[in-house]
Amino acid sequence: MIPWLLLYLFGAVSSDHLHKLLSTLPQYSDSRIPPILRPLSYDLQLQLPLSEVSDPDVPLFTGRCVMQYEINQQIGPESAFISDSTSNRAKIKFDIIMLDHFENVSLVYNGNELEIFNVQLTDDSMELSVDQPVLFPGRYTLTIHRYKGLIGSAIYYRYPLFLRQDHIRLDAGEHAVFGSQLFPNRAPAVFPTYLGSTEKMTTFSTTPSITPSMLCFLLLPHEYTHIESSYTGINISVHYNKFRVQKEQAKHLLHTATQVLALLKDIFSSLVPVPKIDIVTMNEEDLVSFIADKVIKRMTNDEFTRLGQLAKIYLSESVFLPGETLKLDEYPNELEISEKCGLKGVAMLESVESLIGEKAMISKINEMIYNSKKGAYSSETLYGLLNGTVDSDIYVSQLLHYWREHGGLPYMTIDRLGNAIKITQNGSNMTVKNGLGTWERMPLWPLPLKFTEFKLPIQIMISHGIQLSPVREGMIFSNLGFPNYYRVNYDINTWREIKTILTENATSYTLRERFQLVSDFCYFYSISRFFLYLLQFSNSNSESLPEPAASVLRNEFVQLVRLRPTSFPICDAAIFQCVVTHEHTRPRHLDKSQMVQLRRKVFDSFTNSSEMECRSGLAHDALNDLCTKLYGISCL
Repeated sequence: MIPWLLLYLFGAVSSDHLHKLLSTLPQYSDSRIPPILRPLSYDLQLQLPLSEVSDPDVPLFTGRCVMQYEINQQIGPESAFISDSTSNRAKIKFDIIMLDHFENVSLVYNGNELEIFNVQLTDDSMELSVDQPVLFPGRYTLTIHRYKGLIGSAIYYRYPLFLRQDHIRLDAGEHAVFGSQLFPNRAPAVFPTYLGSTEKMTTFSTTPSITPSMLCFLLLPHEYTHIESSYTGINISVHYNKFRVQKEQAKHLLHTATQVLALLKDIFSSLVPVPKIDIVTMNEEDLVSFIADKVIKRMTNDEFTRLGQLAKIYLSESVFLPGETLKLDEYPNELEISEKCGLKGVAMLESVESLIGEKAMISKINEMIYNSKKGAYSSETLYGLLNGTVDSDIYVSQLLHYWREHGGLPYMTIDRLGNAIKITQNGSNMTVKNGLGTWERMPLWPLPLKFTEFKLPIQIMISHGIQLSPVREGMIFSNLGFPNYYRVNYDINTWREIKTILTENATSYTLRERFQLVSDFCYFYSISRFFLYLLQFSNSNSESLPEPAASVLRNEFVQLVRLRPTSFPICDAAIFQCVVTHEHTRPRHLDKSQMVQLRRKVFDSFTNSSEMECRSGLAHDALNDLCTKLYGISCL
């Protein structure tokens, strides 16, 4: 039986405004206009490492770059695109990052060398001006015979540690491994690029066009060897130090990589056809993780992987980065990428998949890859393809865009009222960041509705409240297993039932569902205690768990998971909010570097089942260390 549906609104933000936003036809498209200059190939020669004469501790490299590119429309005074009409000299600007000491720069067109008037350098650009007013369409060759750059910005090396009498010195030594990390947009730190160009970068192998950030190179010492496989039709190589890594370990890695590629070919029909794989990367970190999760599930069906992912999302939103959006800086560093990518963005993509189905989702990803002629993908590209609607007129792409542009982890509250249930959404007590980078009260979210016992005629909740009646007796879960990105709070009597269910029959629920239920209770217990003083002046208790019943139930939940550790892996993360809120006051302020170290230690402990054992694994130690640093006492 489908319950009757009653909608009611309250608060400052009306659902009409949200509905209008979500039902407006989106205009998503690839915002990158066809470049006026199209790079065709690069010939790079790098010499490394060097030391700056004035500062021997600064590692440098020197480079030589020959770039062939094509200008597809005239650059001149009338185009006003790159030229300088006041000086009557045509100019072209390239992107660089801390490259300098450019020597012997030349530009050739149709076999004739053009006279260069000036090369002007800033920290992020190289502007080339020629002593003529126009650059005509055609093919050009730009040669920079010598320039310098910094090692550590996009080129890195791993080094041994040398002890020199009274001090420690970091040195590359004789066996350094040099490599590049140009992703997502660090290529200009190695060679000049043009507007994040996405054209073909190599001529030594037949490949589709790729972005400069997808280029990777390594310089390996003589003790490195390699093994390879072409089982899938694509040659995969594994390079390893034969004195430090056993060949059987390298074979295992190669076997795993071959399995992954075979599964990817099975899932997606439009894999980019390459003859050899050195590194695979895409300019959309959440989409990569979304696909990787599918591969892992097909390879192992390991519950602990998804359990660890949910724990990371919950801890990020409650401890490490509460209220942050997914928006990255224009030039994100590795820390920002690791903090924001591969977590809640993946959950949001899974929410979209739950609305349109896995088959349709994979089809859209296939379409995006197959139709891209530039070898680079962005969120905007995917938004443009997710053009279907739910609930008649709500665009899926608008949902995903809204979720990604607003920070925080929303929640709904479900109260059982006899033969009815009341669902409310009011996260205005939370302060979150918006797409503009400013902090605000959490707005109304569009939440996908999913219940265990019935299906509603609508899929998205865009109001502050819904009342369902009649609803049969018995336990009704919402969003069980976290298929959609939001928490769920229940009334105190329902939480008692949940505790009883987990006591008597925990194994009927997945590890992820068990973790979700315990963690959600502890989260809402913690905010109830925090807002207890404020809520005593409110006429509504839909967001609060009444005392002393809440604290009694808190003790029972904590005792349950501690007495049955095998049923509740990573229990220390699940009960974290119950323990710290119950025994301590507000946490200490720790600086950014300390929180980064603690986050890395905690997340690195969510690797496998042994490390995630309740009260005994590495996860327990890492979380207890986090509690000690924040509250000054061991609490787990």
